[in-house]
Parts: sequence; structure tokens; C-alpha cells
Amino acid sequence: MRDIIKDKLNAIPSIEEKYNLLREYLQALVLKFIEEKGYIRNVAFVGGTALRFLYDLKRFSEDLDFSLVSKRNFDFGDFLHELGRSFEAWNIKIEFKPKTKGAVANSFLKFPDLMQECGITARKDEKLFIKVEIDCNPPAGFGTEVSFNQKYMPMSIFHFDLPSLFAGKLHAVLMRQYTKGRDIYDLMWFLGKKVSPNFAQLENAIEQTTGKKPSLTTDVLKQLLLNRISGIDFKKVHSELQVFLADKSELQYLTAANLKQSIEKM
Repeated sequence: MRDIIKDKLNAIPSIEEKYNLLREYLQALVLKFIEEKGYIRNVAFVGGTALRFLYDLKRFSEDLDFSLVSKRNFDFGDFLHELGRSFEAWNIKIEFKPKTKGAVANSFLKFPDLMQECGITARKDEKLFIKVEIDCNPPAGFGTEVSFNQKYMPMSIFHFDLPSLFAGKLHAVLMRQYTKGRDIYDLMWFLGKKVSPNFAQLENAIEQTTGKKPSLTTDVLKQLLLNRISGIDFKKVHSELQVFLADKSELQYLTAANLKQSIEKM
């Protein structure tokens, strides 16, 4: 597997593209592991990387986010150690350390040597990091699907459906204490797809965060979003997004005026 990855990257001249594709191929291997070892029954794929793999979102993503939908026979430490054994079988070195904070279990997967071997860096000690995060107490009301995917290798992926993924992104946009450029990009993507969010899930998620359950309608949500995006520094948004976009010309359309218009047409 190590040689296959190196062969795939050899023909790519851009260091940035090599790095993004290497990370994404390793993410695909984690997803393949989840299917092969039966964890597909436990964890549902969510977040921006899920949009990238399942719906061809035009940006790269760093992390792998999941929601724990069944605790039956699931232990995060066992999950990581079994994942480590799978990567060793694929001849790929991996380091990890499980962490649990509240209802969230996470670990940075560290891959030594690969960056230097693939011509991304001259430093042999530089490691590639992928964060795996599992919400062990996701808000109720989500919907799930299983999709066949062939982005890098054939596999089945268990994931939140599109309205539930939209609800998760809206929760991040509205509740995150800072502005994350990738949230804004993803919000614009969802609005362009004219997806109706899973309101029940979104209300439950906001209640988990604030202790108060809102009563949301489309008009209420529009106003919340318009209030949230007012004052956003789009130069900072663009600066953050630069390294995640294959087509950087997209940034010219990610403006306050265009986002406001898209929300109003929601």
C-alpha cells in the first residue's frame, strides 16, 4: 500500500496538491478500515470530509469526524489499536494517543516518513497529522444512510443524510465561538444545493450547547444566519481557505453580498 501511494503521487508536480491527496488517501484508508472491521455499525461519518467524499465538495479537509450512533461493542481505545494494526499490515507507520474530553473522543493519527518519501518535504522527521474525532453523545433526530463510494477504493460508508449534515454545519456556524473559513465555504455550498436542514436535529444540537431549545422556522434561521455573518472578515476567510481549494478562483465568489443573498433565498 505504501508503494501504491507513492506511485499515485509521483506524477503530481504541486507540493500542495501532493500533500492534500496524500492526506485524503490516508483518510480513505481509515474509512475502509471502519467498513472492513464492522465499525460501520457504530460510527456515522459527518462533517466537511464527509461532504468531500460523498458529495464531491470542492475543498480538501483535514479531519475525520464521526457520530457514535451505537455504543454496542465499541471502545475507542480498541478502535484505535485495531486501526493501528491495519495500517501496519498496509506497511504504513502510524502513531496515536486516545483522548476523551466530555462526550468527545479523539486522537491525532501521526504518519512519520511518508511526507519525505513522497517528496513533500526534505525533512524525514516531519509527520502528517489527521485528527479523528467521535461525538459520543450526538444530538437526537439525525437521519442516516449507507452510500457506495469509489473515490479512492470501493467501499460502503455509513453517514448522516444530507439534511442532517446541513444541520451539523449550521450548528457549527451559529455556535462556534470564532469564524472558521471552512464553515463559511460549506454553508455557501449547502445553500447552493438548496438543501432543507434537519430542523429537529438542529434544535436539539443548539439545546445541548446553550441549555435552551429554540423553536426554529426557515425565517428564524435566516435571521440568525444573517446576524451571524455580519461583520465577518472575508479576507481572513479567504486566507484560511487558500490551502484547501484546488480551484482558488472560487474565492472571488465567496463574498458577504453573495452569502447574504444566498441566505435570503434559502
